[in-house]
Amino acid sequence: MSLTFKNFKYLTKEQCTEMLPWDFEFHRTPFTHQLQALLYSVTKSYIALFLDMGTGKTPCAINWIRWWKIENRILIITVNFPLAHNWVDEIKMEYPSLEGAVLEGTREDRLKLLNKNLDFYVINYEGLSVIWEELYTKQWNVIVCDESRKIKNIQALRTKLCIELGKKAPYRAILSGTPTVHPMDIFAQYLFLDRGLTYGRNFYKFRNEYFIDVMKFSPFPKWVLKKDKTKKFLDLMNNNSIRLLKTECLDLPEKIHTTVPINLTQKQQSDYENLMAGCEHLNIADLSTLEIKNFFQKFSQITGGFMKLREDEYAFYEPNPKLDILLDLIEESIDTTKITIFHRYVAEGRLIEKVLNEKGIKYASMRGEIKNTTKEYKKFLNNQRVRVMVAHPQSGGIGLNFTVSSVCIFYSLDFNIEYKLQSEDRLHRIGQKNNVTYYYLLASHTIDEEIWRAHQEGINLMDRINNYKLTIPNVLLGEGIQWRENY
Repeated sequence: MSLTFKNFKYLTKEQCTEMLPWDFEFHRTPFTHQLQALLYSVTKSYIALFLDMGTGKTPCAINWIRWWKIENRILIITVNFPLAHNWVDEIKMEYPSLEGAVLEGTREDRLKLLNKNLDFYVINYEGLSVIWEELYTKQWNVIVCDESRKIKNIQALRTKLCIELGKKAPYRAILSGTPTVHPMDIFAQYLFLDRGLTYGRNFYKFRNEYFIDVMKFSPFPKWVLKKDKTKKFLDLMNNNSIRLLKTECLDLPEKIHTTVPINLTQKQQSDYENLMAGCEHLNIADLSTLEIKNFFQKFSQITGGFMKLREDEYAFYEPNPKLDILLDLIEESIDTTKITIFHRYVAEGRLIEKVLNEKGIKYASMRGEIKNTTKEYKKFLNNQRVRVMVAHPQSGGIGLNFTVSSVCIFYSLDFNIEYKLQSEDRLHRIGQKNNVTYYYLLASHTIDEEIWRAHQEGINLMDRINNYKLTIPNVLLGEGIQWRENY
């Protein structure tokens, strides 16, 4: 019988404990699924932990390292500095004998830290190229790629650097709650992990074996899994990874989803319709995916309460119904819980901050233009007077823990459903003691509703458009194909 995670997945907590050495002590009481994951992991020098967001894959990885008694030359690669500092905190709790640091600051600052030869270091993916030569000359014992879907593109520099580093480390791990949106993305992650044992070393050979281009005569290829190769592809991945969903392993509080319809002002409605009238001659079939995204963004901006005039210059709508409803929801909940707000555009973040300042509500912010997002993150977690987090999903939606909040408001939604799912699970994860209420502010009869429909089907807006051959009016009026009841 081959040793897969399924062999351990149905063990009870008592059975797991009996299989562990008597002297392997935990600094925090593990959940049953974490014990199951550890028992499978310790049979391997390289592991793929595909544990759903919020299930505690970070302590699983740390205890795997501790099992092998690796005490130095450990490198953790992750997506951002707040998450990097979270790794330091987690290691202090799970493996307190180790000393480490986040490689951040100027190049000189990072090299000074690296030359201290601490037991472990945490760095973000973008930081690899900053001190690449110095990182590469070190002999690492363990390299962990956290949120490993970041190395999905075989041509990306960060992917190439991770794969090269992986060749030097005897112990390797990839961690992700959502390892792949497109199955093809898994190749680079496994090339780093097992050096080609699962899916080979040649990307194009891998692609041609498992995928077919269904748009062969189009300039925009669309690769899908071959039907006769799907089982083999999935078996290879499942037999060489640990996959757990929250529904399988956690007794978490409920998620409560509520859509809030917003009526645009007469001015917004007029601008929306005028913009739509100017594109009646366009056909989605004639536009590239990027052109479609750029085109639809203009309409999403109107529903968010602004129009972009030129670089970093905006015209704002007053009044702004969506902003008014947002404030009402904040005032309803702020005395009982902290509140997390996700927005799509920089201008929306600034709008929200403006109204919070006017009301004297203290907040923290995380988005690309905020320099010290780590400071903002810790301020939200630790300062009781700071009641609101205003975050962009790509800054505050990946890997972080917002369980101090039980109300989440989506001021706007991205076309990409992955950002929404990641953001939702910042609140709904281990440590959350309350039911989590999610509010989605949707302008009626607009693109907002079409994005929501796509997300209800578990897909991105672009995929929904292609799947149903939606027209531009379908999308802009929120009148696309209705989703089936079982969605």
